[in-house]
Amino acid sequence: MKWLGLKTGLWLIAFILTGALSAHAQDREDERAWFVPEIANVGAGVHGGFLSSRDGDGGEGFAGAHLRFRVLSFMGLEVSAGTLEETFLNESIVLSEIPLSVSGLIYPVGAPFTVLPWPVTPYLIGGVTWVYFRTDFEKGLATPPTNLQNVSPLEHDVAPGWHAGGGFDIGITENVTFSVEYRATFWDFRENIDNAAVRAALPDLETNNYTVRGALTFLFH
Repeated sequence: MKWLGLKTGLWLIAFILTGALSAHAQDREDERAWFVPEIANVGAGVHGGFLSSRDGDGGEGFAGAHLRFRVLSFMGLEVSAGTLEETFLNESIVLSEIPLSVSGLIYPVGAPFTVLPWPVTPYLIGGVTWVYFRTDFEKGLATPPTNLQNVSPLEHDVAPGWHAGGGFDIGITENVTFSVEYRATFWDFRENIDNAAVRAALPDLETNNYTVRGALTFLFH
């Protein structure tokens, strides 16, 4: 009887230990799970940063919002919109811009690096951009003999372009990602002005720009 009781006790201890180890392993698995990208993840967030155009008067800040969708472990999509204001020719030209971009994201390594306290996933980004812009003319361009402001007081136009860049996604929590990104956008301001008189009077300005941005994305599982 004593041996039977001891045997039963040993089996009970083994069962408890097995359950505890299994639960611990499951906890560890759960801890690792949020590092691994989930297919069909949808995220929404905000972004902002610093923009500099080739012929602009100086760098400008910008802000916007975006949606992200994880198609595959190594591929995603992003739709984003922003708002900013730039000046050219010593503030003679003021551009109020709303860029709308559709981007593809490639994650070369798929799963994130976990050597740091937070998982880090590098990515490449590229796609098409439409810049909706309003042009205001000031100083010398708003006075005779040019007076483009009188010719076209509110010049609203849209310019197609493209962009490319790269960045890092940093997992803050299971549901929040912080991103750091460098992006170059290529578009032509002057050639996309509808008013022929305004277009002919303007010099050829380089509006290609380069941005450094930070973004917060909130994921919906």
